[in-house]
Amino acid sequence: MLLRLPLELIVRVFCYLDLIDLLRAKQVHPSLKTSIKSLPVLQYSVETQSAYVEDNQYCGLPTSERLRLLKNRQEAWSKCSIDFRRTIPVLHEPSGIYDLMGGVYLLGDANHRTIHYFMLPSSDEDEVKWEKIDISKPLVDMGLNIHEHDLIAVITKSTHPTDTSKKVLEIELLQFSTGAPHPHARIPVLLLCELTDERLAVSIEIVGLHLAVITNRYFSAGPTEGDYLYVFDWTTGEQKMSVELPQNTYSGLLFLSPDLILLPNIHASALDIWRIPTSEAQSAASSTTESQAESPAPRPLLSLIMPTLTRMYALLDLACRAEPSPTAPSSGLVTRTESTSSFHPPFRSTSANALLTFTMRIHDLMAGNIIAWSMHVRRGDLLAICEQVLQMVDEKAAVEREVEMSPTGEEEEIFIKWSLGALAGEAENECEELQEQTSGLWIPEHEDGSEDREILFSYLPEVTRLPKATHPPVPYSTWGAPITHWVLSADAPTRWIKTSAGTRCLSFISSSAVGNTRRPWALQVLDFNPYTVRRAALRDAANQSSHFQAGYHTPLDTREPSSERESTSDNSEMGALGRLAALAQATAKSVFSEPVGTTLQCTSTFAVGAGGEDDSRDWDFQGVLMDDERLVGLRTSPSTGQISEIVVMHIGLGA
Repeated sequence: MLLRLPLELIVRVFCYLDLIDLLRAKQVHPSLKTSIKSLPVLQYSVETQSAYVEDNQYCGLPTSERLRLLKNRQEAWSKCSIDFRRTIPVLHEPSGIYDLMGGVYLLGDANHRTIHYFMLPSSDEDEVKWEKIDISKPLVDMGLNIHEHDLIAVITKSTHPTDTSKKVLEIELLQFSTGAPHPHARIPVLLLCELTDERLAVSIEIVGLHLAVITNRYFSAGPTEGDYLYVFDWTTGEQKMSVELPQNTYSGLLFLSPDLILLPNIHASALDIWRIPTSEAQSAASSTTESQAESPAPRPLLSLIMPTLTRMYALLDLACRAEPSPTAPSSGLVTRTESTSSFHPPFRSTSANALLTFTMRIHDLMAGNIIAWSMHVRRGDLLAICEQVLQMVDEKAAVEREVEMSPTGEEEEIFIKWSLGALAGEAENECEELQEQTSGLWIPEHEDGSEDREILFSYLPEVTRLPKATHPPVPYSTWGAPITHWVLSADAPTRWIKTSAGTRCLSFISSSAVGNTRRPWALQVLDFNPYTVRRAALRDAANQSSHFQAGYHTPLDTREPSSERESTSDNSEMGALGRLAALAQATAKSVFSEPVGTTLQCTSTFAVGAGGEDDSRDWDFQGVLMDDERLVGLRTSPSTGQISEIVVMHIGLGA
């Protein structure tokens, strides 16, 4: 029946199918397989989904051109191939405030009243011009949501509205494209808090209608008031959360979803997850606590414990970052102008599969030095675990009958255990079905037309114990091993943190670890897209090459490194990665008191520092950032330490 329909109608229907359904349709009939492989609109659907990018409907390029650009960019990233460079001098005296988002680079001014920015070029012909947004009050920090709402929120210092002897922090909500008050902000200036310490640090993130801010006093010495977590609906000005915290609890935040915030807890060495209450829940809570003398203190919904350290190491900081942030399609607001849509590329990384990076800065108490370990996990994987845990919390009443009681009458502490691989019975059958559905995308056909139907990997929850508390602490050994990847980042520049985009991230490595002493660090591009990993593995297997085996990081556990991963050539990337894996395993054994499994696989490409392009001037940067289509090198002034030159290195898209 389907094949009797006009081809135009079939194509129209297929455009709405997800990746699995497209692959299933390709196996139904040879004519459908031919259509999916030959028609640009269907090929573009397959390529965008397998690359974990979403189409930009505001881009005017035809589908065939978008498909060409996407394939070209994917190939260019696999080789870290730069098609053009552009050097942009900084023409003002900068401050330490910066951001890189939505194809825009922003840099603060030393006068603290101006934000300078320019659109990053996508082709060698694009003009680069510094623009600016003037701020009427001293600037403290800023947050952006350009893609969703053309919004820039600037945190400023101001005089207290009723007591001129005091200072306050305010949030000005501006339209990025115009610099004017945002048209959807009912209250264009929000009062954040009283400023009692000039050294107050602030972090801000915006997703959908939610604007989240944390204030931190980790620069303060001696007893002081605590830190705070605030959440606003920026369109109405409603304050949805205000939580006082012990000093130096949180130093950063990111959104797991439009209503879940993740904050790394330095004191507990954990990832705390908070749920933003709905307006209805807030009203119900207020009416419930009106009759009570004291309302209960807010608590995180869930705490994921990070790996424990050995005695001779202490956690100094636990930072987080992710790009892009989630979007909230139900927000009902569209704030785009011709100027904001014109610089958006044909496609952008999806937030569901974006990489979350957590960096632990650790003090070696014996040697006195500081090392950094970075943990990578995909947002969707972490969110899936959290949702499973929270679902079981909601169902705890049904299972409490089965919880064994201790002799003291206290309920035994319970957790959720996760493991790799399919479970027996139905789950195993489901995995076999998934292999059939996905073989067409990951796996190229052999010359005889046959297809390799081996699935890359899968994990399913194995429920052995259930969480009892409303925010149960889940140890790392039960949640982290199946979904994380650890990288030793010794001697890496940590001042600039915009070093991930979608499924890719930059990894700064001590050059001594990879046999290059010409610069303090080497630079890798890691890609955690499972389809990219699978293709690379099959390509290397077909070529009888061991490059892929050395091309992704081996598990960091307490076992001795395999001799198969040892260096075979001091000047090769395989040798560099072999030495790096051995160093990381040895270091992990001394730093962590439990294995920090690196199950999440990735491909690895050296941008500089291990036998590739290594011109002293081309890569003489004090920091490197990245977005979906570029590396951005930063050079600083020797006298001030501030950014003096920005080098945009474009990866493939404009070729």
